Amino acid sequence: DPGLSSTFIEAELKGEDVPAIARDIWVVFQDSKGAYWFGSNTKGAFRLAEGTITHFSTKDGLAGDSVREILEDEDGNIYLSTLNGISRFDGRRFSSLSPVNDDPEAWKLNPSDLWFKGSYAGGPYRYDGKKLYACKLPRHPMEAAYYSRFPNTSINPYEIYTLYKDRKGHIWFGTGALGIYRFDGTSFGYLNETHHTDIKNGGSFGIRSILQDSNGEYWFCNTKYKYRILPETNASALLQPMLFKEIAGPDVTGNPLGGDRIYFQTIIEAANGDLWMQTYQGGIWQYSNNVLILHPVSNAAGTVNVISMYKDKNGILWLATEDEGPYRFDGAHFVAFNP
Repeated sequence: DPGLSSTFIEAELKGEDVPAIARDIWVVFQDSKGAYWFGSNTKGAFRLAEGTITHFSTKDGLAGDSVREILEDEDGNIYLSTLNGISRFDGRRFSSLSPVNDDPEAWKLNPSDLWFKGSYAGGPYRYDGKKLYACKLPRHPMEAAYYSRFPNTSINPYEIYTLYKDRKGHIWFGTGALGIYRFDGTSFGYLNETHHTDIKNGGSFGIRSILQDSNGEYWFCNTKYKYRILPETNASALLQPMLFKEIAGPDVTGNPLGGDRIYFQTIIEAANGDLWMQTYQGGIWQYSNNVLILHPVSNAAGTVNVISMYKDKNGILWLATEDEGPYRFDGAHFVAFNP
């Protein structure tokens, strides 16, 4: 199969039907057949299909048991990106993909490509159905200044925290410490504003979320501003700063998290235009008709820590939580999901 040219392991699928989904969930995904997948931080993946929960782990050929991303290609194959590599599931078995390094064909933009953050190695990665390309972002003009400021850092400033495809099909990359890159198929733009990520205690949030809303404006990481991206002046440059206009975001004065902005890890636009913003410990914020509404996420033990948020094919919002399993929005509240 030419689609598995980058495979180094094949293992027959076994899986195990289990009574419950793990508690440490980092990612939720719904496939084209309607099945739900839940990626665990330590226990592999769980698939809920027609009422049956099936558990997959390294014992079944999965590359690793710490799952960070779940994607699907046009043929219905499922890809699970783990801290130990990326596995493809064709419905019968797992095949682990081996990255191709330093390939001149790496940076391309095809509608059917799958892009991965590649959390296990800094990423990003592009999969065209045949090869998994390890892509290296062009050197950022602020790289030297970053290392001068943090000479002993263990952080890879180019690590990809989030990926986003805009309406034109261009790919945006949120990095750990060097702001935002955008690839349009031929050249790169960058945008690096410290107030996107610098937080009041002196730390840095990194670029963890990007969204182009229905008005065409962009949201990055927090509520302070939204952005209108302007045309470049030098379209022939390989790497150039993006031009933009800042537009004031919602007034969050008096919010229980404190400060003049809310930092979010995921932002999703609902069909009605409402924006939903997921925080780690501060609940889920709904921005509706210029009003911010807080939806706490808690249980009898207290606040629930949320890792990510996902919108399924019916528009229902799901939460992956650090140690309380998946949660789902019932129209009024986020409640624990126990199939």
